[in-house]
Amino acid sequence: DEAETLEITMEDSLIGLKVILSYTVFEQFNVITRSVRFVNEGEESLKLLSALSMSVDFRDADFEFLHLHGAHVKERHIERQPLRHGIQLVESTRGASSHQHNPFIALLRKGTTEDTGEIYAFNFVYSGNFLAQAEVDQFSNTRVTMGINPFDFSWKLEAGEVFQTPEVVMVYSAEGLGDMSRTFHELYRTRLVRGSYRDQERP
Repeated sequence: DEAETLEITMEDSLIGLKVILSYTVFEQFNVITRSVRFVNEGEESLKLLSALSMSVDFRDADFEFLHLHGAHVKERHIERQPLRHGIQLVESTRGASSHQHNPFIALLRKGTTEDTGEIYAFNFVYSGNFLAQAEVDQFSNTRVTMGINPFDFSWKLEAGEVFQTPEVVMVYSAEGLGDMSRTFHELYRTRLVRGSYRDQERP
């Protein structure tokens, strides 16, 4: 009763690959999560060379691009710049998301502040190699993609096996960065954290 999931199944009957796109909508949060499941229903093994978790298109490019960078004991510096034509990306190929780049990006309407403005934010719930990018094409459409970094990625999917990508959490805010942050914090505190002390003070 807290969330509903839509699953869209696509199938390549020639090789026996089924791909299931999952969209989960939360009733009490401005949140949609996205992930992908690959199912090998064929008789031979397949090799996955790319397995991103989400792709979202916007019909304009009137945004600023925000991401978080840092170093040891200097994590999470905010970097904000105009979105431009071509590709802007944040990634890690270190085997971990690390403190250098956080698996998070956001598109902000120009002039967005802590309390006002429209934001579309994306966080990849995964601590390994990741890719998060926004691409603006020749028609000023913007495509945001996020997931496991295709760099040096290869996964042998044997017949009958399943590969599940990690989730991307997408947050919408019409009330600035503060509302976006509070949505992420409350969602993760109450829906990602598990155990008997989820809603209580820890001993």
